[in-house]
Amino acid sequence: FRDRFYWERLFFTITQATASTILALAVGLPAAYVFSHLRFPGRALARALITIPFVLPTLVAALAFQQLFGQEGWLNALLNFVNLGPIEPLGTIWLILVAHVFYNVAIVIRLVSGVWANLDPSTEEAARLLGAGRISTLWTVTLPALTPAIVAASALVFVFSFTSFGVVLILGGPGLDTLEVVIYRLATRLVDLPAAAVLSLVQIATTITALSGYSLIQSRSTRALSHRSDRARRWQETTLPGRMLALAVAVILSLLILAPLIALVHSAFTLGASGGITSANFERLFQDTGRVSFI
Repeated sequence: FRDRFYWERLFFTITQATASTILALAVGLPAAYVFSHLRFPGRALARALITIPFVLPTLVAALAFQQLFGQEGWLNALLNFVNLGPIEPLGTIWLILVAHVFYNVAIVIRLVSGVWANLDPSTEEAARLLGAGRISTLWTVTLPALTPAIVAASALVFVFSFTSFGVVLILGGPGLDTLEVVIYRLATRLVDLPAAAVLSLVQIATTITALSGYSLIQSRSTRALSHRSDRARRWQETTLPGRMLALAVAVILSLLILAPLIALVHSAFTLGASGGITSANFERLFQDTGRVSFI
């Protein structure tokens, strides 16, 4: 407890988890609106696609971003093509935050959109009839009704980001270790099990505190609501601003979710610098190399 290094790691872990939660909400809430209010072609497929990152192992998610943003990744290949030169986002806090949003945004979208789609619109219509504008109605009527769902999603995203291991281990750099990574290195490399045990207790205590705060807010904000079956409108009935929002969400989610997944699949079917399509990587799964490597 007197070592400043561990306090810095705890502060960084809490800070990056908070930033990851805010970014996940910033991306997820507009997407939740689109999924709850618009019935567009391929909506069920889109729901399934945004869930894929969450069910991936964190190491696989980190490898997907490594293939996309690494020195030989797609982003640098595109920059080299337009003569803008390579960049090296690996080892920066920004890539860790984006990877956490990639991994956790499905929580926000699915939890909030599920509630939003079934809210009874009569209270919003009453507010509009009484003279409230769209922003005022959203702030005073809709968001209070969505608060339990938003708090639940935020708590889950925070906990998953706070306990992040694979993403930080692969994509992080000097000074960007979370408590989870420090515990791993203390236990496996330095074999300092007492220190690893102490940090594990700190991590557990922080997680319990976050979930207790979530439970307290839930108990104070949860209220009985009248629900209505799926309120989503057909695409043909959607206004122009609604369509523009849907297209913007589609572009953002495609860049955030589909691009890393496609880069990961592409790298699985290529070998070496030539970039030729091959099944050699899959054939190696059935070969006994007699070697075991560890991160």
